[in-house]
Amino acid sequence: MTIWPQVITTGLMAGGAAALAVPATRKLMLGDIRQDWLQDELAL
Repeated sequence: MTIWPQVITTGLMAGGAAALAVPATRKLMLGDIRQDWLQDELAL
């Protein structure tokens, strides 16, 4: 077994965590958190 799958997985996980840490990329990945994702389907 080679080490490359572990290296690639670690790189992807680190990149994802870094993207979530930066507000601009977090908004790009997840969208606007303040957005009403249910679109008023539920009366809360």
